[in-house]
Amino acid sequence: MVNNCVLVGRIATDPEMRYTASGMAVVNFRIAVNRRQASKDGQDADFLDIVAFGKSGEFVAQYLDKGSLVGVEGRIQSRNWQTNDGQKRTSVEIVANNVQALESRQEAERRRAAKGVSGPPNAAAQAPPPAAAAPAAAAPAAAAPAAAPAPAQGHAQPAQPQAPPPAESQGYAEPAQPQAPPPAAPMAQPPMQSQGPIADDEDPFADQ
Repeated sequence: MVNNCVLVGRIATDPEMRYTASGMAVVNFRIAVNRRQASKDGQDADFLDIVAFGKSGEFVAQYLDKGSLVGVEGRIQSRNWQTNDGQKRTSVEIVANNVQALESRQEAERRRAAKGVSGPPNAAAQAPPPAAAAPAAAAPAAAAPAAAPAPAQGHAQPAQPQAPPPAESQGYAEPAQPQAPPPAAPMAQPPMQSQGPIADDEDPFADQ
């Protein structure tokens, strides 16, 4: 299913802007789109209702006015509604997804000057609803009781919370580190015995 339309025409009524309860801008206006050929009754344009939401609506209300040349891209929708006297009605309108101004600022100023209007149009729109008032602040809390005076000398001070005991006292003692063996005692060298002087005719290696 395809529901898409692109229209180019001039705004036929000044945009009317309002806000929903949630704060979203809604702008309604009508554009006149020329026909290629006039009908038998002499009508040469179609007047189509446009509704724009959010930023698109704010743009239309702030910068565009009756007579502005615009391009509208959106979808067609129909809705049923009831008048104050109970009569049922059906409306067909275009929900704009995108609205663009198709005339330059100079052209818009010349057009407004011809109508005796200077400057861009003012957004004569309803201001967004104020945010819900914050609930009244609660009554201030009762003042904390005054700190008790310091105990007189000679009276014991209340016990202060102690830091948690070290890991050893909770059964998680660290394993004992192995001790290095004691150094070996140096071995005593036996004293060398003196054999006296060797005679000239004695062979020192005779016994070997």
